[in-house]
Amino acid sequence: MNAMLFAASVGVPFLLWVAACVPAWRRTVALTLPIAPLPALAAAMLSSPGTSVPVPWLMLGGTWALDGTRRPLLAAMALVWCIGGWFALESPSLATKRHAVAWPWLFSLTGNLWLALATDIGGFYSGFAMMSFGAYALIMLGDGVHTRAAGRLYLIYTVIGEMALLGGLLAASIAGAGNQLGDVPSAVAASPHALWITMALLVGFGVKAALFGVHGWLRMTYAMAPAPVRVVLGGAMINAGVLGWLLTLPIGLTTLDPLGPWLIVLGLFAAIYGAARGVPLGYAPFVLGWSSVSQMGLITVLLGAALASGNSGFIPVITLYAAHHGVAKGALFAGSDETLSVRPAYRRWLLLPALALAGAPFTSGAAAKLSMKAEFAMIELTWADPWLSVAAVGTTLLMVRVFWSTERMAGEAMRTPLSWWLALGSVATAVWWLPLAADVQSGASYLVTLGWPIAAGVALGALAWSRHTPRPTVFGERSAIQSVDVQVPAKSKDSDVSPRPVSTAGAERASAWDARLRSAIPVLLGVVLLVVVAALMTHAT
Repeated sequence: MNAMLFAASVGVPFLLWVAACVPAWRRTVALTLPIAPLPALAAAMLSSPGTSVPVPWLMLGGTWALDGTRRPLLAAMALVWCIGGWFALESPSLATKRHAVAWPWLFSLTGNLWLALATDIGGFYSGFAMMSFGAYALIMLGDGVHTRAAGRLYLIYTVIGEMALLGGLLAASIAGAGNQLGDVPSAVAASPHALWITMALLVGFGVKAALFGVHGWLRMTYAMAPAPVRVVLGGAMINAGVLGWLLTLPIGLTTLDPLGPWLIVLGLFAAIYGAARGVPLGYAPFVLGWSSVSQMGLITVLLGAALASGNSGFIPVITLYAAHHGVAKGALFAGSDETLSVRPAYRRWLLLPALALAGAPFTSGAAAKLSMKAEFAMIELTWADPWLSVAAVGTTLLMVRVFWSTERMAGEAMRTPLSWWLALGSVATAVWWLPLAADVQSGASYLVTLGWPIAAGVALGALAWSRHTPRPTVFGERSAIQSVDVQVPAKSKDSDVSPRPVSTAGAERASAWDARLRSAIPVLLGVVLLVVVAALMTHAT
Protein backbone atom coordinates (compact mmCIF):
# COMPACT_ATOMS: atom_id res chain seq x y z
CA MET A 1 0.00 0.00 0.00
CA ASN A 2 2.83 2.40 0.85
CA ALA A 3 4.46 1.80 -2.52
CA MET A 4 1.16 2.47 -4.30
CA LEU A 5 0.60 5.71 -2.36
CA PHE A 6 4.11 6.93 -3.11
CA ALA A 7 3.82 6.06 -6.79
CA ALA A 8 0.42 7.79 -7.02
CA SER A 9 1.73 10.88 -5.19
CA VAL A 10 4.04 11.72 -8.07
CA GLY A 11 2.48 9.62 -10.83
CA VAL A 12 -1.06 11.06 -10.72
CA PRO A 13 -0.08 14.72 -11.22
CA PHE A 14 2.57 13.69 -13.75
CA LEU A 15 0.12 11.70 -15.87
CA LEU A 16 -2.39 14.54 -15.66
CA TRP A 17 0.35 16.90 -16.82
CA VAL A 18 1.04 14.61 -19.78
CA ALA A 19 -2.67 14.71 -20.61
CA ALA A 20 -2.60 18.52 -20.34
CA CYS A 21 0.03 18.57 -23.07
CA VAL A 22 -2.81 17.72 -25.48
CA PRO A 23 -4.50 21.09 -26.19
CA ALA A 24 -7.94 19.56 -26.66
CA TRP A 25 -7.84 18.00 -23.18
CA ARG A 26 -6.61 20.97 -21.17
CA ARG A 27 -9.96 22.36 -20.07
CA THR A 28 -11.06 18.95 -18.89
CA VAL A 29 -7.75 18.23 -17.13
CA ALA A 30 -8.03 21.58 -15.33
CA LEU A 31 -11.03 20.23 -13.44
CA THR A 32 -8.72 17.73 -11.71
CA LEU A 33 -6.47 20.36 -10.10
CA PRO A 34 -8.08 20.03 -6.62
CA ILE A 35 -7.75 16.23 -6.54
CA ALA A 36 -4.29 15.80 -8.09
CA PRO A 37 -2.49 16.32 -4.72
CA LEU A 38 -4.81 13.96 -2.79
CA PRO A 39 -2.60 10.83 -3.17
CA ALA A 40 0.32 12.78 -1.66
CA LEU A 41 -1.90 13.95 1.20
CA ALA A 42 -3.01 10.36 1.78
CA ALA A 43 0.62 9.16 1.72
CA ALA A 44 1.59 11.75 4.34
CA MET A 45 -1.33 10.84 6.58
CA LEU A 46 -1.55 7.05 6.14
CA SER A 47 1.87 5.65 5.32
CA SER A 48 3.86 3.98 8.06
CA PRO A 49 6.59 6.03 9.78
CA GLY A 50 9.99 5.60 8.19
CA THR A 51 8.55 4.10 5.02
CA SER A 52 10.85 3.98 1.99
CA VAL A 53 10.23 2.71 -1.52
CA PRO A 54 13.05 2.10 -4.04
CA VAL A 55 12.62 3.51 -7.54
CA PRO A 56 15.42 1.85 -9.53
CA TRP A 57 13.87 2.78 -12.86
CA LEU A 58 15.02 6.40 -12.46
CA MET A 59 18.11 7.31 -14.46
CA LEU A 60 20.44 7.37 -11.42
CA GLY A 61 18.28 5.16 -9.25
CA GLY A 62 16.72 6.49 -6.09
CA THR A 63 14.38 6.01 -3.18
CA TRP A 64 11.21 7.73 -2.07
CA ALA A 65 10.74 8.01 1.68
CA LEU A 66 8.88 9.82 4.42
CA ASP A 67 10.40 10.63 7.79
CA GLY A 68 9.58 12.95 10.66
CA THR A 69 10.65 15.99 8.65
CA ARG A 70 9.12 15.17 5.28
CA ARG A 71 5.73 13.91 6.52
CA PRO A 72 4.29 17.12 8.02
CA LEU A 73 5.72 19.33 5.29
CA LEU A 74 4.38 17.04 2.55
CA ALA A 75 0.96 17.04 4.24
CA ALA A 76 0.95 20.83 4.50
CA MET A 77 2.14 21.34 0.92
CA ALA A 78 -0.35 18.85 -0.55
CA LEU A 79 -3.17 20.45 1.42
CA VAL A 80 -2.27 23.93 0.17
CA TRP A 81 -2.14 22.62 -3.40
CA CYS A 82 -5.65 21.20 -2.92
CA ILE A 83 -6.87 24.57 -1.65
CA GLY A 84 -5.15 26.37 -4.50
CA GLY A 85 -6.59 23.93 -7.05
CA TRP A 86 -10.15 24.56 -5.88
CA PHE A 87 -9.44 28.27 -5.82
CA ALA A 88 -8.10 28.15 -9.40
CA LEU A 89 -11.46 26.74 -10.54
CA GLU A 90 -13.49 29.31 -8.58
CA SER A 91 -11.46 32.51 -8.85
CA PRO A 92 -12.59 35.10 -11.43
CA SER A 93 -8.93 35.91 -12.14
CA LEU A 94 -8.52 32.57 -13.95
CA ALA A 95 -12.08 32.09 -15.18
CA THR A 96 -11.10 32.65 -18.80
CA LYS A 97 -7.74 30.84 -18.60
CA ARG A 98 -8.69 27.28 -17.74
CA HIS A 99 -7.02 26.11 -20.95
CA ALA A 100 -3.74 27.76 -19.90
CA VAL A 101 -3.51 26.98 -16.19
CA ALA A 102 -3.51 23.17 -16.18
CA TRP A 103 -0.13 22.57 -17.85
CA PRO A 104 2.13 24.78 -15.66
CA TRP A 105 0.10 24.06 -12.53
CA LEU A 106 0.51 20.28 -12.80
CA PHE A 107 4.15 20.65 -13.83
CA SER A 108 4.96 22.66 -10.69
CA LEU A 109 2.85 20.37 -8.52
CA THR A 110 4.68 17.26 -9.78
CA GLY A 111 8.04 18.84 -8.99
CA ASN A 112 6.94 19.96 -5.53
CA LEU A 113 5.70 16.51 -4.54
CA TRP A 114 8.66 14.74 -6.13
CA LEU A 115 11.22 16.75 -4.16
CA ALA A 116 9.31 16.10 -0.92
CA LEU A 117 9.66 12.33 -1.39
CA ALA A 118 13.05 12.01 -3.11
CA THR A 119 16.03 10.81 -1.08
CA ASP A 120 18.45 10.98 -4.01
CA ILE A 121 20.18 14.21 -5.03
CA GLY A 122 19.27 13.85 -8.71
CA GLY A 123 15.56 13.35 -8.04
CA PHE A 124 15.42 16.09 -5.43
CA TYR A 125 17.11 18.64 -7.65
CA SER A 126 15.00 17.67 -10.66
CA GLY A 127 11.80 18.13 -8.67
CA PHE A 128 12.97 21.45 -7.26
CA ALA A 129 13.84 22.76 -10.73
CA MET A 130 10.48 21.61 -12.15
CA MET A 131 8.62 23.42 -9.39
CA SER A 132 10.71 26.60 -9.66
CA PHE A 133 10.54 27.07 -13.42
CA GLY A 134 6.95 25.89 -13.65
CA ALA A 135 6.05 28.67 -11.22
CA TYR A 136 7.31 31.21 -13.74
CA ALA A 137 4.63 30.10 -16.20
CA LEU A 138 2.02 30.35 -13.43
CA ILE A 139 3.06 33.91 -12.60
CA MET A 140 2.80 34.85 -16.26
CA LEU A 141 -0.88 33.89 -16.24
CA GLY A 142 -1.46 37.43 -15.00
CA ASP A 143 -2.08 40.33 -17.35
CA GLY A 144 -0.07 43.35 -18.42
CA VAL A 145 3.45 44.69 -18.67
CA HIS A 146 3.93 44.65 -14.89
CA THR A 147 3.23 40.92 -14.79
CA ARG A 148 6.00 40.43 -17.33
CA ALA A 149 8.33 42.55 -15.20
CA ALA A 150 7.44 40.47 -12.12
CA GLY A 151 8.06 37.28 -14.11
CA ARG A 152 11.49 38.49 -15.25
CA LEU A 153 12.41 39.43 -11.69
CA TYR A 154 11.33 36.02 -10.40
CA LEU A 155 13.24 34.26 -13.16
CA ILE A 156 16.45 36.18 -12.44
CA TYR A 157 16.40 35.24 -8.78
CA THR A 158 15.43 31.66 -9.62
CA VAL A 159 18.37 31.19 -11.99
CA ILE A 160 20.79 32.58 -9.41
CA GLY A 161 19.31 30.30 -6.76
CA GLU A 162 19.46 27.24 -9.00
CA MET A 163 23.13 27.86 -9.79
CA ALA A 164 23.99 28.23 -6.10
CA LEU A 165 21.96 25.13 -5.26
CA LEU A 166 23.54 23.05 -8.01
CA GLY A 167 27.01 24.14 -6.90
CA GLY A 168 26.31 23.26 -3.28
CA LEU A 169 24.83 19.85 -4.08
CA LEU A 170 27.67 18.98 -6.47
CA ALA A 171 30.26 19.97 -3.87
CA ALA A 172 28.49 17.85 -1.25
CA SER A 173 28.29 14.92 -3.67
CA ILE A 174 32.03 15.14 -4.37
CA ALA A 175 32.71 15.46 -0.64
CA GLY A 176 31.28 11.99 -0.06
CA ALA A 177 27.50 12.12 -0.36
CA GLY A 178 27.39 10.56 -3.81
CA ASN A 179 23.79 10.54 -4.97
CA GLN A 180 22.30 10.14 -1.48
CA LEU A 181 20.53 13.21 -0.14
CA GLY A 182 20.60 11.77 3.37
CA ASP A 183 24.42 11.75 3.31
CA VAL A 184 24.69 15.42 2.34
CA PRO A 185 24.67 16.86 5.91
CA SER A 186 27.45 14.54 7.12
CA ALA A 187 29.49 15.13 3.94
CA VAL A 188 29.16 18.88 4.37
CA ALA A 189 30.10 18.67 8.07
CA ALA A 190 33.23 16.65 7.26
CA SER A 191 34.31 18.84 4.35
CA PRO A 192 37.05 21.45 4.85
CA HIS A 193 34.82 23.75 2.81
CA ALA A 194 31.77 23.24 5.02
CA LEU A 195 31.17 26.96 5.44
CA TRP A 196 31.15 27.71 1.71
CA ILE A 197 29.00 24.72 0.81
CA THR A 198 26.54 25.66 3.55
CA MET A 199 26.36 29.23 2.26
CA ALA A 200 25.69 27.99 -1.28
CA LEU A 201 22.85 25.78 -0.03
CA LEU A 202 21.50 28.61 2.14
CA VAL A 203 21.27 30.92 -0.85
CA GLY A 204 20.08 28.25 -3.27
CA PHE A 205 17.14 27.23 -1.13
CA GLY A 206 16.82 30.70 0.38
CA VAL A 207 15.58 32.22 -2.87
CA LYS A 208 12.47 30.06 -2.61
CA ALA A 209 12.28 30.35 1.20
CA ALA A 210 12.39 34.18 1.11
CA LEU A 211 15.74 34.43 2.91
CA PHE A 212 16.37 38.11 3.53
CA GLY A 213 18.76 39.40 0.90
CA VAL A 214 17.45 37.13 -1.87
CA HIS A 215 13.78 37.92 -1.30
CA GLY A 216 13.58 40.77 -3.81
CA TRP A 217 11.30 38.88 -6.21
CA LEU A 218 8.63 38.19 -3.63
CA ARG A 219 6.63 41.40 -3.18
CA MET A 220 6.11 42.21 -6.85
CA THR A 221 5.44 38.57 -7.73
CA TYR A 222 2.83 38.17 -5.01
CA ALA A 223 1.10 41.33 -6.23
CA MET A 224 1.01 40.50 -9.92
CA ALA A 225 0.38 36.74 -9.89
CA PRO A 226 -3.25 35.56 -10.01
CA ALA A 227 -4.71 34.95 -6.54
CA PRO A 228 -4.67 31.10 -6.73
CA VAL A 229 -1.01 31.21 -7.73
CA ARG A 230 -0.24 33.31 -4.65
CA VAL A 231 -1.79 30.58 -2.52
CA VAL A 232 0.66 27.92 -3.70
CA LEU A 233 3.63 30.28 -3.92
CA GLY A 234 3.23 31.53 -0.36
CA GLY A 235 1.83 28.37 1.19
CA ALA A 236 3.56 25.43 -0.53
CA MET A 237 6.55 26.38 -2.66
CA ILE A 238 8.08 28.52 0.08
CA ASN A 239 8.22 25.42 2.28
CA ALA A 240 10.16 23.53 -0.39
CA GLY A 241 13.07 25.85 0.37
CA VAL A 242 12.74 25.21 4.11
CA LEU A 243 12.63 21.45 3.49
CA GLY A 244 15.81 21.76 1.43
CA TRP A 245 17.56 23.47 4.33
CA LEU A 246 16.48 20.79 6.79
CA LEU A 247 17.58 17.91 4.53
CA THR A 248 20.98 19.24 3.45
CA LEU A 249 22.46 21.54 6.11
CA PRO A 250 24.71 19.97 8.79
CA ILE A 251 22.29 20.65 11.67
CA GLY A 252 23.31 18.73 14.78
CA LEU A 253 26.53 17.45 13.19
CA THR A 254 28.80 20.46 13.55
CA THR A 255 28.81 24.06 14.65
CA LEU A 256 29.35 26.89 12.20
CA ASP A 257 30.18 29.71 14.56
CA PRO A 258 30.96 32.37 11.94
CA LEU A 259 27.67 31.73 10.16
CA GLY A 260 25.16 30.76 12.86
CA PRO A 261 25.22 34.01 14.91
CA TRP A 262 25.04 36.10 11.76
CA LEU A 263 21.97 34.16 10.64
CA ILE A 264 20.33 34.84 14.01
CA VAL A 265 20.92 38.57 13.63
CA LEU A 266 19.81 38.52 9.98
CA GLY A 267 16.64 36.64 10.90
CA LEU A 268 15.73 39.01 13.72
CA PHE A 269 16.28 41.97 11.42
CA ALA A 270 14.16 40.37 8.69
CA ALA A 271 11.35 39.57 11.14
CA ILE A 272 11.12 43.17 12.35
CA TYR A 273 11.95 44.88 9.04
CA GLY A 274 9.38 42.81 7.16
CA ALA A 275 6.68 43.92 9.59
CA ALA A 276 7.78 47.56 9.41
CA ARG A 277 7.67 47.53 5.61
CA GLY A 278 4.34 45.74 5.33
CA VAL A 279 2.27 47.67 7.88
CA PRO A 280 2.09 50.99 5.93
CA LEU A 281 0.94 49.31 2.70
CA GLY A 282 -2.64 49.15 1.54
CA TYR A 283 -2.77 46.17 -0.81
CA ALA A 284 -3.26 42.82 0.94
CA PRO A 285 -0.85 40.75 -1.23
CA PHE A 286 1.90 43.34 -0.60
CA VAL A 287 1.23 43.09 3.14
CA LEU A 288 1.20 39.29 3.05
CA GLY A 289 4.40 39.30 1.01
CA TRP A 290 6.22 41.27 3.68
CA SER A 291 4.60 39.02 6.27
CA SER A 292 6.27 36.05 4.56
CA VAL A 293 9.62 37.84 4.76
CA SER A 294 8.99 38.43 8.48
CA GLN A 295 7.92 34.85 9.21
CA MET A 296 10.82 33.38 7.24
CA GLY A 297 13.04 35.67 9.29
CA LEU A 298 11.92 33.76 12.38
CA ILE A 299 12.74 30.47 10.67
CA THR A 300 16.15 31.94 9.80
CA VAL A 301 16.66 32.68 13.50
CA LEU A 302 15.91 29.05 14.32
CA LEU A 303 18.24 27.87 11.56
CA GLY A 304 21.04 30.13 12.78
CA ALA A 305 20.60 28.92 16.34
CA ALA A 306 20.74 25.31 15.13
CA LEU A 307 23.97 25.89 13.18
CA ALA A 308 25.55 27.87 16.02
CA SER A 309 24.72 25.34 18.73
CA GLY A 310 24.84 22.04 16.84
CA ASN A 311 21.49 21.16 18.41
CA SER A 312 19.39 18.88 16.18
CA GLY A 313 16.34 19.58 18.36
CA PHE A 314 15.66 22.61 16.20
CA ILE A 315 14.71 20.41 13.22
CA PRO A 316 11.21 19.46 14.48
CA VAL A 317 10.64 23.05 15.61
CA ILE A 318 11.48 24.44 12.16
CA THR A 319 9.36 21.71 10.56
CA LEU A 320 6.36 22.59 12.70
CA TYR A 321 6.77 26.33 12.17
CA ALA A 322 7.08 25.98 8.40
CA ALA A 323 4.08 23.65 8.06
CA HIS A 324 1.91 25.86 10.25
CA HIS A 325 2.96 29.01 8.37
CA GLY A 326 2.29 27.47 4.97
CA VAL A 327 -1.27 26.45 5.76
CA ALA A 328 -2.15 29.74 7.49
CA LYS A 329 -0.58 31.87 4.75
CA GLY A 330 -2.32 29.91 2.01
CA ALA A 331 -5.65 30.56 3.74
CA LEU A 332 -4.89 34.28 4.06
CA PHE A 333 -4.10 34.55 0.37
CA ALA A 334 -7.29 32.68 -0.51
CA GLY A 335 -9.41 34.98 1.65
CA SER A 336 -7.91 38.27 0.48
CA ASP A 337 -8.47 37.85 -3.24
CA GLU A 338 -9.41 41.28 -4.55
CA THR A 339 -11.29 39.83 -7.52
CA LEU A 340 -13.99 38.28 -5.30
CA SER A 341 -16.98 40.49 -4.56
CA VAL A 342 -18.41 39.27 -1.25
CA ARG A 343 -20.01 40.50 1.95
CA PRO A 344 -17.74 41.80 4.77
CA ALA A 345 -18.80 38.81 6.91
CA TYR A 346 -16.98 36.55 4.45
CA ARG A 347 -13.76 38.54 4.77
CA ARG A 348 -13.92 38.55 8.57
CA TRP A 349 -13.33 34.82 8.67
CA LEU A 350 -9.73 35.85 7.94
CA LEU A 351 -9.55 36.26 11.72
CA LEU A 352 -8.96 32.52 12.09
CA PRO A 353 -5.75 32.17 10.02
CA ALA A 354 -4.63 35.62 11.20
CA LEU A 355 -4.82 34.53 14.84
CA ALA A 356 -2.99 31.29 14.02
CA LEU A 357 -0.19 33.20 12.28
CA ALA A 358 0.07 35.61 15.22
CA GLY A 359 0.40 32.66 17.62
CA ALA A 360 -2.87 33.00 19.51
CA PRO A 361 -3.50 30.45 22.28
CA PHE A 362 -4.94 27.06 21.26
CA THR A 363 -3.67 27.35 17.66
CA SER A 364 -0.85 25.66 15.76
CA GLY A 365 0.98 28.99 15.85
CA ALA A 366 0.96 28.87 19.64
CA ALA A 367 2.60 25.44 19.62
CA ALA A 368 5.22 26.66 17.13
CA LYS A 369 6.10 29.71 19.23
CA LEU A 370 6.23 27.69 22.47
CA SER A 371 8.56 25.18 20.82
CA MET A 372 10.79 28.00 19.64
CA LYS A 373 11.01 29.54 23.10
CA ALA A 374 11.76 26.16 24.68
CA GLU A 375 14.68 25.48 22.33
CA PHE A 376 16.07 28.98 22.80
CA ALA A 377 15.99 28.48 26.58
CA MET A 378 17.95 25.22 26.21
CA ILE A 379 20.83 26.94 24.40
CA GLU A 380 20.60 30.11 26.54
CA LEU A 381 19.51 32.35 23.69
CA THR A 382 17.02 34.19 25.85
CA TRP A 383 18.57 37.53 24.85
CA ALA A 384 16.57 37.22 21.64
CA ASP A 385 13.22 37.08 23.48
CA PRO A 386 12.58 40.86 23.50
CA TRP A 387 13.24 41.06 19.76
CA LEU A 388 11.00 38.06 19.13
CA SER A 389 8.26 39.84 21.10
CA VAL A 390 8.68 42.91 18.90
CA ALA A 391 8.37 40.67 15.84
CA ALA A 392 5.21 39.10 17.32
CA VAL A 393 3.67 42.56 17.76
CA GLY A 394 4.64 43.31 14.17
CA THR A 395 2.94 40.12 12.95
CA THR A 396 -0.29 41.19 14.65
CA LEU A 397 -0.04 44.65 13.09
CA LEU A 398 0.37 43.04 9.68
CA MET A 399 -2.77 41.00 10.24
CA VAL A 400 -4.66 44.15 11.32
CA ARG A 401 -3.45 45.76 8.11
CA VAL A 402 -4.75 42.86 6.04
CA PHE A 403 -8.12 43.31 7.72
CA TRP A 404 -8.10 47.02 6.88
CA SER A 405 -7.36 46.23 3.24
CA THR A 406 -9.99 43.53 2.85
CA GLU A 407 -12.69 45.54 4.64
CA ARG A 408 -12.56 47.97 1.72
CA MET A 409 -13.34 45.19 -0.74
CA ALA A 410 -16.98 44.80 0.24
CA GLY A 411 -19.48 43.92 -2.46
CA GLU A 412 -22.65 42.06 -3.24
CA ALA A 413 -23.11 38.55 -1.91
CA MET A 414 -21.87 35.61 -3.92
CA ARG A 415 -21.48 31.91 -3.26
CA THR A 416 -18.69 31.42 -0.78
CA PRO A 417 -15.90 29.51 -2.56
CA LEU A 418 -15.42 25.93 -1.43
CA SER A 419 -11.69 26.54 -1.35
CA TRP A 420 -12.22 29.11 1.40
CA TRP A 421 -14.04 26.63 3.65
CA LEU A 422 -11.33 24.04 2.96
CA ALA A 423 -8.67 26.59 3.92
CA LEU A 424 -10.48 27.55 7.13
CA GLY A 425 -10.97 23.91 8.08
CA SER A 426 -7.28 23.18 7.51
CA VAL A 427 -6.20 26.04 9.76
CA ALA A 428 -8.75 25.20 12.46
CA THR A 429 -7.72 21.55 12.65
CA ALA A 430 -3.97 21.99 12.15
CA VAL A 431 -3.42 21.85 15.89
CA TRP A 432 -4.54 18.18 15.76
CA TRP A 433 -3.19 16.86 12.46
CA LEU A 434 0.24 18.51 12.65
CA PRO A 435 2.81 16.57 14.72
CA LEU A 436 3.19 19.33 17.28
CA ALA A 437 6.58 19.75 18.91
CA ALA A 438 4.99 21.32 22.01
CA ASP A 439 1.73 20.72 23.79
CA VAL A 440 -0.93 23.40 23.59
CA GLN A 441 -1.12 24.29 27.24
CA SER A 442 -3.81 26.33 28.94
CA GLY A 443 -2.05 27.75 32.01
CA ALA A 444 -2.23 31.43 32.90
CA SER A 445 1.45 32.01 32.11
CA TYR A 446 0.96 30.50 28.66
CA LEU A 447 -1.98 32.75 27.91
CA VAL A 448 -0.10 35.84 29.04
CA THR A 449 3.11 34.94 27.20
CA LEU A 450 1.37 34.48 23.87
CA GLY A 451 -1.48 36.92 24.38
CA TRP A 452 0.20 40.17 25.26
CA PRO A 453 1.98 40.73 21.89
CA ILE A 454 -1.34 40.14 20.13
CA ALA A 455 -3.16 42.53 22.45
CA ALA A 456 -0.44 45.15 21.99
CA GLY A 457 -0.55 44.78 18.21
CA VAL A 458 -4.33 45.08 18.09
CA ALA A 459 -4.23 48.16 20.33
CA LEU A 460 -1.57 49.85 18.22
CA GLY A 461 -3.41 48.95 15.04
CA ALA A 462 -6.70 50.32 16.36
CA LEU A 463 -4.99 53.53 17.47
CA ALA A 464 -3.33 54.03 14.08
CA TRP A 465 -6.56 53.14 12.28
CA SER A 466 -8.52 55.79 14.15
CA ARG A 467 -5.93 58.57 13.96
CA HIS A 468 -4.26 57.99 10.63
CA THR A 469 -5.62 56.96 7.26
CA PRO A 470 -3.14 54.38 5.92
CA ARG A 471 -2.07 54.22 2.33
CA PRO A 472 -5.17 52.95 0.54
CA THR A 473 -5.68 49.51 -0.87
CA VAL A 474 -5.48 48.71 -4.54
CA PHE A 475 -7.97 46.38 -6.14
CA GLY A 476 -10.04 46.05 -9.26
CA GLU A 477 -7.95 46.81 -12.34
CA ARG A 478 -4.78 44.73 -12.39
CA SER A 479 -3.04 47.47 -14.35
CA ALA A 480 -3.16 49.67 -11.25
CA ILE A 481 -1.53 47.20 -8.89
CA GLN A 482 2.02 48.38 -9.52
CA SER A 483 1.36 51.61 -7.62
CA VAL A 484 0.50 51.56 -3.96
CA ASP A 485 -0.17 55.31 -3.90
CA VAL A 486 -3.73 55.45 -5.14
CA GLN A 487 -6.80 57.31 -4.04
CA VAL A 488 -9.91 55.20 -3.42
CA PRO A 489 -13.32 56.88 -3.47
CA ALA A 490 -15.75 56.37 -0.61
CA LYS A 491 -17.22 52.90 -0.56
CA SER A 492 -20.67 52.66 -2.01
CA LYS A 493 -23.11 49.82 -1.70
CA ASP A 494 -24.71 50.67 -5.01
CA SER A 495 -21.71 50.85 -7.27
CA ASP A 496 -18.42 49.15 -7.88
CA VAL A 497 -15.29 50.87 -6.69
CA SER A 498 -12.48 51.43 -9.14
CA PRO A 499 -9.08 52.84 -8.19
CA ARG A 500 -7.77 56.14 -9.55
CA PRO A 501 -3.97 56.23 -9.70
CA VAL A 502 -2.47 59.50 -8.49
CA SER A 503 1.22 58.63 -8.53
CA THR A 504 3.49 56.41 -10.59
CA ALA A 505 6.41 56.51 -8.16
CA GLY A 506 6.01 52.84 -7.28
CA ALA A 507 5.95 51.81 -10.94
CA GLU A 508 9.02 53.92 -11.73
CA ARG A 509 10.98 52.42 -8.85
CA ALA A 510 9.99 48.89 -9.93
CA SER A 511 11.02 49.60 -13.53
CA ALA A 512 14.34 51.07 -12.39
CA TRP A 513 15.14 48.00 -10.28
CA ASP A 514 14.08 45.74 -13.12
CA ALA A 515 16.45 47.54 -15.49
CA ARG A 516 19.33 47.35 -12.99
CA LEU A 517 18.80 43.65 -12.43
CA ARG A 518 18.65 42.90 -16.14
CA SER A 519 21.91 44.75 -16.70
CA ALA A 520 23.60 43.11 -13.70
CA ILE A 521 22.53 39.53 -14.38
CA PRO A 522 25.56 38.56 -16.56
CA VAL A 523 27.93 39.79 -13.87
CA LEU A 524 26.02 38.04 -11.07
CA LEU A 525 25.85 34.76 -12.94
CA GLY A 526 29.53 35.01 -13.83
CA VAL A 527 30.52 35.56 -10.21
CA VAL A 528 28.41 32.62 -9.02
CA LEU A 529 29.88 30.39 -11.73
CA LEU A 530 33.45 31.38 -10.83
CA VAL A 531 32.83 30.69 -7.14
CA VAL A 532 31.40 27.26 -7.90
CA VAL A 533 34.26 26.34 -10.25
CA ALA A 534 36.85 27.58 -7.77
CA ALA A 535 35.27 25.60 -4.94
CA LEU A 536 35.19 22.40 -7.02
CA MET A 537 38.82 22.85 -8.20
CA THR A 538 39.99 23.55 -4.66
CA HIS A 539 38.28 20.42 -3.39
CA ALA A 540 39.67 18.31 -6.22
CA THR A 541 43.23 19.37 -5.41
